[in-house]
Amino acid sequence: MRGLQFDLRRSIFAGKIVTVPCKSIWSDWTDIAEVRIDLSEFSTFDIVWRGRGSWHIIGRYNKGAEEEKVDLTKNGVVTLEALILFIQRANSYNKNKLLGRKVVSYRNEYYLEGFEEELIDLLKCLSKSK
Repeated sequence: MRGLQFDLRRSIFAGKIVTVPCKSIWSDWTDIAEVRIDLSEFSTFDIVWRGRGSWHIIGRYNKGAEEEKVDLTKNGVVTLEALILFIQRANSYNKNKLLGRKVVSYRNEYYLEGFEEELIDLLKCLSKSK
């Protein structure tokens, strides 16, 4: 993978805009694309696991009376560190509001084995980095 030479902490924090490095797959080439997520546009986020090391961010927002879901990281977040920084930033953006956290669920989308171990690792890293 090319392009992993950027400073994660510098690139991910910019007020209500969070930049997350994600895999960009086209043809037979994998690259890294920075996905910009405006935290104010979404009511909540789900963190979805789709297999070993494949974490995705799903944004939810209300469109009239219906709730819409958008896969913001179609090919997955590049590193666990980037995902942790996103979760921290999203949850701190919503502090002191009615819903205390923006990230509301962690799901195993395809019911694959190994989810529990990776989720435990993610949660341990989150608790250490606070």
